[in-house]
Amino acid sequence: MFLLLIRSKALCFIRRLMILGAAIFGLLNQAYAHPLEQTEGLKRFSRQQTLSAPTNPKQTLQSSLDIKEVKLGQNILDKAIALIENGGEIHTITGGTRSEKITVSFFQPYQESRLEQRLELYFNKHSGFIHQLNLRYKISSAYLSIEPVRTQVLEAAIAKYGKPLSMQDVRTLSKQTKGEVKLAKFADALQDNSPAAVTFFKKMSFARNAQISQDNQNLALFPAGFDQCYVWPQDNFNELLTFCAFAPNAANAASRGLEFSLLNFSIAETIIEQEHLNKASTPLSL
Repeated sequence: MFLLLIRSKALCFIRRLMILGAAIFGLLNQAYAHPLEQTEGLKRFSRQQTLSAPTNPKQTLQSSLDIKEVKLGQNILDKAIALIENGGEIHTITGGTRSEKITVSFFQPYQESRLEQRLELYFNKHSGFIHQLNLRYKISSAYLSIEPVRTQVLEAAIAKYGKPLSMQDVRTLSKQTKGEVKLAKFADALQDNSPAAVTFFKKMSFARNAQISQDNQNLALFPAGFDQCYVWPQDNFNELLTFCAFAPNAANAASRGLEFSLLNFSIAETIIEQEHLNKASTPLSL
């Protein structure tokens, strides 16, 4: 009887210690939390959440390419904190408690002005997984040419991602031997690769007879409105990185700036599908 009493008291003591430990851990966790974890537009997310591949829940789903070490499919809260720790400045968190986009800026001196790299991260407002990235380069002064920046950025992109599509690549895919290639013809040639890519390229330019031309390195220049774009495809055009700008001789090229954009059609679809599954599995309350 005496031993049972001692054992009961010991178990009660252990339980109290566990409760106290959990409370202390919670307080310490709050004390060391990053400020973004308490920000209105992001605090609903957890840094530990990861996007799983549909066929293998244990496999993390991310894009092949990255922009500033951020990949599609990654956790917005985790990557936003990493960007801030690497010198970025939060520009805006759009949408408050229903936020869907964060803008982070990086600044550096450029001649007698300043160069801004503005990274826009688009994410699912329910899960917090990133589905699109845009990175824009812009000089503060409108009187300085952005062409030297364009040259350096393109060289850096080729060093990091490899060469974008060449004009010969475009002709081969379009089954054409020479000359410029119609954008619509190129898009139709991708039907067996990625239907989503077909739609993407057909919407790229508002001109019906838009032509894909070549630069002085025989790299393909895709028309996108007033822009000219280089394209890096991955995974049979399921993932696309574009680098767009006005033509170098355009009068207002500096005001437009330079812009990278990264998309992955499968990841975007998976994020939406998982959102619908989570909504369907939420129990109803009375």
